[in-house]
Order: sequence, then C-alpha cells, then structure tokens
Amino acid sequence: MRERSKPDNKSAKKSVKKVAKKAVKKVVKKAVKKAAKKAVKNISVKKFAKKRVLKTKKLDPQDLDFKYLGKNDKWLIVELTEDCDLKENAESVVQQLKGLCGDGVEYFLPLYTEYVRDKPVRIVLFEGYIFIRVTEEITDSSFKDRTEHISGPLMCGGRCQYLKNREINGFKSELKKGLKDKIPKKGQTVIPKVGDYKNLEGVVLSVDKTKMIAKVEFAFSSRVVEVGIRIINLEVME
Repeated sequence: MRERSKPDNKSAKKSVKKVAKKAVKKVVKKAVKKAAKKAVKNISVKKFAKKRVLKTKKLDPQDLDFKYLGKNDKWLIVELTEDCDLKENAESVVQQLKGLCGDGVEYFLPLYTEYVRDKPVRIVLFEGYIFIRVTEEITDSSFKDRTEHISGPLMCGGRCQYLKNREINGFKSELKKGLKDKIPKKGQTVIPKVGDYKNLEGVVLSVDKTKMIAKVEFAFSSRVVEVGIRIINLEVME
C-alpha cells in the first residue's frame, strides 16, 4: 500500500498564512465598511441637527410661546388711564413706558398683535393694565410721573401690587387660546377687517392651522374669487 506523502512544514506554513491573510483582509474590510457607514451617519445627523438649529426661531420675550422659568421674579402691575384703548394706543403705551424706564424695560401687554399689510390687527385679553418686570434699575419708583396713557402702579392698602412669572405665563397661554378660538370652520361666513376685501362677506373653503391662514371664497355678480387670508384678520359671523 502506497503511503501518502506528508506536506513539508514550509508548504503547510505558506498555506496557513494565505488563509489567515484572506480572513484578516475580510475582517478588516468589514470593519472599515462599518466604520465608514457610521461616519457618514454621524455627518448626516450633524448636518440635520445644524439645519434644525438654523430653522429654530429664537423666541423673543414678547412672543406667546416664550415662558419665564424663574420662581422669584416679580412683575409690577401698572394701571393705564381710563381712556386708553390697547387696540388703538398700544404703540404709545410702549413708547411712554420706555420714556419712564428706558429702552431695556421688559414688559407684558395683555394683547396679541399681528401686522397685515402694515396695519396692526389685535386680540386683547383685558384692558387697563401693563406688567413690568422688576429689576434693580426698574422698580415702582420709576413711575413717579404720570403720562398720557400710564397712570401708575396699582395700589391696594397703600402697597404696590405684583404678579409672578406663572401669572404672566398664564396670560400668554390665554392669549394663545384666544387666538386659536378665532380659527373659523369650513363653511362659516367671515368678514375681513383689513385689506382689499375689507367688510365683504365670504365663505371659508379650508383652513391651514399651521400657517393660520383661511382660504375664503368671495362671490360677486360676475365672478367668484378665492383668497388666502390671515385668520387674525377675519371676523366670524354668528
């Protein structure tokens, strides 16, 4: 019987080395591919995060979505004069307030303003007051002088009256709710308060709650017109 020749050590070593090299190459290739995929994913996430940051609007203290977080802040309640109408005199009130306290004064007027073709359209939560955030520079003594629309701090029992952040945040939430309550429904009759179709009756065809715009149909004797109008500019007919 013929004996099988045994491979020499050199040939065996070369064969093992070849197999090992191939296995290592496969593992390295897989690892590199995985690392590259992860790197690309990280770059994509960073780009997306960067875009998201750029698109995020920085809230101003006057925005309804801006909330005060501190618990110890005090807001001075300041009375407006009896003949002051916030819808008509809001700009004058703010101007007179800055004249008393300086441009850096932080205030809250209980109204929401949106400009439609440079004309202010407003929702008022309640009349008669403006609220001033108390600081080292701005206190009740800042209101020694009376102006055309600002009477002075609200007094009770000889003391100035104050609110806290949670009350101011609550007012903002109520204003935002009031704005949402103005959203008309499909089929309702509405009348624009400003613009080309002011005082004309139209029917709501659809509502975009995100952009706060309603598509309104106006019927004339010879034609029908569909127009997108800001919801705050519309008065809903009962």
